[in-house]
Amino acid sequence: MLVLTGIFTFVIVSLFRRFLDPKKRILSRIPGPKGIPFLGNALQIDPINIHKDLLSLKETYGDIFKLDFAGDQVVVLNSHAAIYEALVTKSKEFAGIVFDYYVVFLLAIGGHAIAYEQ
Repeated sequence: MLVLTGIFTFVIVSLFRRFLDPKKRILSRIPGPKGIPFLGNALQIDPINIHKDLLSLKETYGDIFKLDFAGDQVVVLNSHAAIYEALVTKSKEFAGIVFDYYVVFLLAIGGHAIAYEQ
């Protein structure tokens, strides 16, 4: 009986953490390709031609999408308008959120990539 109580408590706490985590709620609203368990989208992106892969994903998911690299969520901003909106227009909304490990790729014109890590 004690084991069942422990398992039940673990499941309930895990569900609360999953659904009440503000970072996951925000990231769940951002579109992106589904990844495979544990690796995420790591095998879908060519590290040598990452800019080409990100531009092709832009055609499917739009200017803002997310990727999962082995549990690390990455938000990709693929246009100047998206970058401006996220970092200037909605800066107060992003400033109030603390991310443990949050990377934003800013892909500018000409295939040049800028990475920002908070």
